[in-house]
Amino acid sequence: MKKQLEQMIQIALRELLDQQELVAMPAFIQIEASKEKKFGDFATNIALILARTSHHAPYTIAERIVARIPKSPLIDKIEICHPGFINFFLAPTAFQGLLTNILSEKSAYGCCKIGRAKKVLVEFVSAAPIKPLTQQHARLAIFGKTIAKLLDTVGFNVAVEYFIDNIGLAVDIFVVEVWGAYLLQLASLPIPTQHTLFTKEVANLLEQAVGKQFYQPNIDIAKLGANEHDSQTTVAYAQSVLDVRYDALKRIVTDIVVKRHQEELASLGVTFDYWISAQSLLDVNNLDKMLNRLAAKDVLFQAEGGYWFRSTQFGDERDRVLVRPSGDYTHLAYDLAYHLNKFERGFDLAIDIFDFNPVDYASGIQAGMQALGYDPEQLMPFYVQPAHVIRDGKHVNLSLNELQTIYPKDELYFQLLTKRACQPIELAFDAHSLNDHPLSYVQYAAVRIQTVFNELHARGMAFVEADGFVNVAHLVLDEERRLLNLLASYTETVVNAALQYEPHVIVHYLRTLAAEFHAYYNACPFLVDDYVQRSARLTLIKAVQQVLSNGCALLSISLPETM
Repeated sequence: MKKQLEQMIQIALRELLDQQELVAMPAFIQIEASKEKKFGDFATNIALILARTSHHAPYTIAERIVARIPKSPLIDKIEICHPGFINFFLAPTAFQGLLTNILSEKSAYGCCKIGRAKKVLVEFVSAAPIKPLTQQHARLAIFGKTIAKLLDTVGFNVAVEYFIDNIGLAVDIFVVEVWGAYLLQLASLPIPTQHTLFTKEVANLLEQAVGKQFYQPNIDIAKLGANEHDSQTTVAYAQSVLDVRYDALKRIVTDIVVKRHQEELASLGVTFDYWISAQSLLDVNNLDKMLNRLAAKDVLFQAEGGYWFRSTQFGDERDRVLVRPSGDYTHLAYDLAYHLNKFERGFDLAIDIFDFNPVDYASGIQAGMQALGYDPEQLMPFYVQPAHVIRDGKHVNLSLNELQTIYPKDELYFQLLTKRACQPIELAFDAHSLNDHPLSYVQYAAVRIQTVFNELHARGMAFVEADGFVNVAHLVLDEERRLLNLLASYTETVVNAALQYEPHVIVHYLRTLAAEFHAYYNACPFLVDDYVQRSARLTLIKAVQQVLSNGCALLSISLPETM
């Protein structure tokens, strides 16, 4: 409905422009649902905006606009409110097409093609295979999956990817720790308390997978303890002992952890189209390709024994090292090669969802992409603040599996999407109150609607959707008009949530829709004797049920029929 009102206002403005009563067409016309009935259903402040560049008062401009708005059976009346707001009062029949669309399109209602099938790659979680997944990874996974679903809903061609960060000293240290625990396990010796439970679990899985393949007798296991030796020395010792077998050990250990991560994410309902590792970029020479392209553009230089990227030429605050004096590539080098790979695969937009603050780091990637010939706006980095679990007033760190024993999957999705990515989220370890389970308020609305229809059938009363469409003019109560206006704003809400990358907007919409329905449910009966009134009200709440279902599906949340 807002789009139709905007088109009507544009017609009036063009006429004013042709008559030279307007200097230029505004870039944007803001139309908002009115919060009070006395101000109609929708209002616009366009006259106040135009008054900034005009010699006329906002009220006078509003009068001229209203005089030129074409007549429409959708509008009952238009009023001007000081100092110049234009308020639209819709005719009851304006919502007939809305309810028809919702109940005929069903799960497709809210979808559109604004994305024009542009290819988007959403990368998220991307944890190094050295630790178990935690509540923070749960937030990353749920946020990333929902962003992908929103973009798909508005017409983008979306794929999701997990980057396996299997390079760097931290990975080597973990592999050596696992190998040390594995050797102690085979020798039936106690494993020091310095080893984490996760390290021990992976060592056990390693033994199950390879038996004694990496058993090494007469080794000084104490030298594998990172607490007693320099980390690099420890890794070097393990590499010297295993020689060519070290790479095989590293691959098997990281594969074990990656498989575990895959299973844990799948239990959360999160899967990926692609899994790509940092090591694979090296294997297929993507790093050399990236460095050669930078060198060809004369933005690669040698300094301090390494190779540096002149990223300051592309708006970055400092130049970046890509190859250390040792010959090792930096993480930025891998990321530049990785993003070059993304765009060479044909993606128009790459969305990166980080679990650390990328303000400085992301600027290096964007500068690199610009140097490599891509628009830096083709890369969208997001920083997701932590999810904290609070127990007895203190933060506790839970594994993904532990988290799911506390929160059912649907509730976890809803709670981890209640805020913007840039805001931290707190979850109560012991959840008892309704405030700890906000999803139940939304689910209860759907259950109440289903109960009404169950009772309808139990009483043997008739309901025909087509009759409800015809009788929509009887929906005149304040509660009914608020619900109709909310339903009319659903598609726009989805588009805004997708293009702004803000899934919390859908959460807030669903909570508002549920609240308005509960108010309606408490205000008046639905199964009245008057067939005309009954069919109109049942059609309205059936549309509410459909939109609740569609919105929850966007968040990967189910709606029960009973509670």
